[in-house]
Amino acid sequence: MNHLPGRLSRPSSDWRPLLRHVSATAIAGLVVLSAGLSPSVAEATVVHSPPWADSFGAKWDGTNGLDTRASALWMKTKLGAKGYTAYTANGYAASTSMGSSYAQSDAVWAMFGHADRGFITQYAGSTSTVLHAVPNGTLYSCSSPHACLSNYGGGKISKMKLMVFGGCYTALAGNDSLPYSADLGIVATQADGVSTAVGFDSEIFWPPMDKWSEVFFGDLAAGHDVSHALILAADQAAISNGGNYGGTNYFDMFGSTTTTVVPAGYGS
Repeated sequence: MNHLPGRLSRPSSDWRPLLRHVSATAIAGLVVLSAGLSPSVAEATVVHSPPWADSFGAKWDGTNGLDTRASALWMKTKLGAKGYTAYTANGYAASTSMGSSYAQSDAVWAMFGHADRGFITQYAGSTSTVLHAVPNGTLYSCSSPHACLSNYGGGKISKMKLMVFGGCYTALAGNDSLPYSADLGIVATQADGVSTAVGFDSEIFWPPMDKWSEVFFGDLAAGHDVSHALILAADQAAISNGGNYGGTNYFDMFGSTTTTVVPAGYGS
């Protein structure tokens, strides 16, 4: 997918209803796991004091290669000033992002990169590495440098408050026949126990996403909940881009709509 400014988006009057809360009841029919996909029992999230927050970005090869490093930096800048041990990791593999030194110790986690239905990628070295929602036979590898989000149940990331999937179509299912509808946000909140997850159900573009990240994490740092931050971030991204939202108004929210990340802390 190309990530270039200029794509027309909905007017502001249309995007407020896009905020959706996927309740446990609504997805009850999706949470029956096959034996091969059942979350394994594991140690609970590692809790640090101060709490940890990690954000992942990358620069893809080529003169016009996607560069999400500025988007990733804003979480560190905003939440680091609010009591988190915040870190920006550029060019790290997807498997590393989900490791014990990152996602499994994080209260807040974000990734910005090329994506599509059911997965998001990071560029590590000379290779695009993939974080899939769930395995899909031989098509998806869950082995390093790749990873599958469905492998992190059993408490591994259950104290994480917020997971942000900053890529195209990350709020949509990759394969409706698989458990959890192969949707990153549903797997994160319903299988893995994350309080809230955010994704997008359209193409999103840079540089509007850089402004989106600045405002989104800034509003969270101001003490507002994720719902408020999503609406404000889309609005400000459009203002910064001549009225063009760049797809930032096509957001979806999974899990709790009232999650806040200030004061700094882990989820329950």
